[in-house]
Amino acid sequence: MLTVSRRFRFSSSFTENSEKFYGFNFELWVKISGKLDPLTGFICHLSEVKNILDPIIDKLDHQHLNDITFDSKQKNKKFDLFNFLDKLSNLIASSLNDHELSLVDCRLTAPKNLQLFHSDGKITVSYINKMVIPQLERASIKWAVGDLKIDFTSTKTPTEMESLFNEIDSGFPENMQEGIEKLILSNKNTAQGSNMNEMSSKMYSMENNCSELYVNYLMDEFGKNKNIQIESIQIESNSGYVYQLKNDGHYHGFNMTAHAGHSLNQPKLTTDEAETAFGPCSNKHGHSFKFGFMMQIKTYLDEGIESTKNQASQAKDSLAFFRDLENSWLNNKIPVIPCTGENMISWIANRFDFLGNIVCIETENNQFNWTKK
Repeated sequence: MLTVSRRFRFSSSFTENSEKFYGFNFELWVKISGKLDPLTGFICHLSEVKNILDPIIDKLDHQHLNDITFDSKQKNKKFDLFNFLDKLSNLIASSLNDHELSLVDCRLTAPKNLQLFHSDGKITVSYINKMVIPQLERASIKWAVGDLKIDFTSTKTPTEMESLFNEIDSGFPENMQEGIEKLILSNKNTAQGSNMNEMSSKMYSMENNCSELYVNYLMDEFGKNKNIQIESIQIESNSGYVYQLKNDGHYHGFNMTAHAGHSLNQPKLTTDEAETAFGPCSNKHGHSFKFGFMMQIKTYLDEGIESTKNQASQAKDSLAFFRDLENSWLNNKIPVIPCTGENMISWIANRFDFLGNIVCIETENNQFNWTKK
């Protein structure tokens, strides 16, 4: 599935009850699908999406959200962020449909390190926070900063959820040394275990192995709490390695950046037509960006050592390709015309068919997404 995402920002206030008053800088990511134009290589021009949705966002900016109504019903006495996002998503979907575009999902930042994810009428909550990841060096442990992301559904309030996360998180570093030793020594006396440990060491650093250990620990701990249903837990280390555990399996990935340039020129268009379609990117000098690429690979841990070796080889090949994009002209590295984000990630998906998800971050406000169906 090929989609594009656009970020919008607005600053608003809201009141949960008569005593507490919140002012917050919101970020709203809107993910969109539509027909890919073979001539321009666009699902849609993201400036058009901005023009479509800016009037909606402008009505929220510097406003008190308790006073915002999306229909003729009476104003809310108590603000409900879930209900607000549901109505906002429906309004966005309706506006996009008028321009033959479809809303895939919306992701809204919220107070207390939370994000709300709206898709198919369902809202999932993400808890996002910085955390420490142990790095093993001889007999001692060093610590690095990583990003923790937990997707869940729960009947608890945001304040109760934050307390729960802090309670679970606080006890783990004390047991990390023991956990690392168990990770290294597990199944050491079996041939299968020895091979798996050897492959794991080659594929991932100790920091990454500890990320996996930590995620599995959290999943076990949350499994003891009946008030929360975990959808997935993910850790991204400072090296860009990402490990995610979901109900349907384990996922490994990596985030990379590349300072690169590209031009969107289409030879089938005249100079004036290309400039109208692409703007300044239509000229031969193009634009330079700090591109971000996020990849995800699903791993099947129960298929044995040969499968693990194959996964390691695939990851090595894809990493080499993306590293080679640094300080390059993307039109020469990714042979698609025009060299749009949509066309680039589609080509990459065909080049590395084992990838399950690809995101190309062109600017801080624009992203292009490909997900294997």
